[in-house]
Amino acid sequence: ARAPELIIREMEECYEQHGIHIFDIEDDHFTRDRERLKNFLSLVIERFHDTPVRLMGMNGFLLDNLDPETFILMKRAGFNDVNIAPVVLDNERTRALRRPYGYNRYKAIITHARERGLSVTAYLILGLPGDTVEGMLEAVLTLAEEPVLLGPSIFYPTPRTLIYE
Repeated sequence: ARAPELIIREMEECYEQHGIHIFDIEDDHFTRDRERLKNFLSLVIERFHDTPVRLMGMNGFLLDNLDPETFILMKRAGFNDVNIAPVVLDNERTRALRRPYGYNRYKAIITHARERGLSVTAYLILGLPGDTVEGMLEAVLTLAEEPVLLGPSIFYPTPRTLIYE
């Protein structure tokens, strides 16, 4: 993981030399280390308070350390939205796919983010081995009741993974 200070330095260079003020963080593990995450967000707030930037995480973030306090910092640092990936909503399928969080954790994240002024995009993966049309439709309809932008993604197996084999 790169040090937050180095990332800030690169952002400053992009901002000052190229006029770039929108930055997309593609590391879905970016939220795993709570202290590093808080340090980075605090540095962005400190450095860019007079020249606001927009931050995005279009690849989505792990739910680790996404909590009300973090969402406040994210909003202040320049995030307008947060992307999450429940993948599936059924708790049995969640366990079978070895996903770390059930749907209740995602619902809490949606609520916390929305209460702090962040919109939420939630991604489902459709067509996983074992999926049924009925199950996929139920998941889509369940998320459609939440205050999120629904992002359906079609399953494709990644080589050298258990699900690929």
